[in-house]
Amino acid sequence: MYEHGQIPLQTPARDVVEQLTLTQDLRYVFPANDEFGHARLGSIGDITAHRASTTSSIIVEVPLDATLTGSVTFSSNASDSVDAAIWMSSVPHIDVEHVGIRKGGMISMPTSSTAILALDSPYVALPDEIFNVLLQATETSSERNYVVDCGLLSRFPDLVFGVDVDEAGEEDEDIEVQEMVVTPQQYVLEVEGQCSLLARSAGSGRVAMGWAAFRGKKFVLDLGRGRFGLF
Repeated sequence: MYEHGQIPLQTPARDVVEQLTLTQDLRYVFPANDEFGHARLGSIGDITAHRASTTSSIIVEVPLDATLTGSVTFSSNASDSVDAAIWMSSVPHIDVEHVGIRKGGMISMPTSSTAILALDSPYVALPDEIFNVLLQATETSSERNYVVDCGLLSRFPDLVFGVDVDEAGEEDEDIEVQEMVVTPQQYVLEVEGQCSLLARSAGSGRVAMGWAAFRGKKFVLDLGRGRFGLF
């Protein structure tokens, strides 16, 4: 029995920070706390399967330089304390109003479906019309294995996604559309002096955002509210 009926304060669980490492097949993995050794950065289920049930938010940092390690932080603290620049109201899907390509002028098209958060893949999957414009702008093709000239990155266009942003974090009427920009430095990967396009055609499937869309940034998965925040 505790004196005077008092119950000692519980020590808050500490955040667990693990390194993200890029494999040769362009998958990010982090140490798992089980016999499998490593877990991949994939679906939310993949990420959380090896962690305590007390995890309420996960912060992921993907490095711009692929030779460096990133990080994944498992936290039991509420994500209200995370100052994300953009909150999107649904995970693993992201509501995208339009997709565009911009270099001076802008070419865009509306989308009729949500985008998929596809962290197990590096590729940003684009509507055919936008992807074909990107191929012309970067002077590459499938026949060239999507290899581009590393010296021309400054001439390449940005990819622009009009995403539904939940300003208040709760009410639908507070949702507005903001731009999420993916730069050439993010969607082009240089490995041993060779640069390759980390974008593909979505074909008949949905627009998808692989980890290339978040290189050089941090994002948070709010498990309690089922939302996604981008720094």
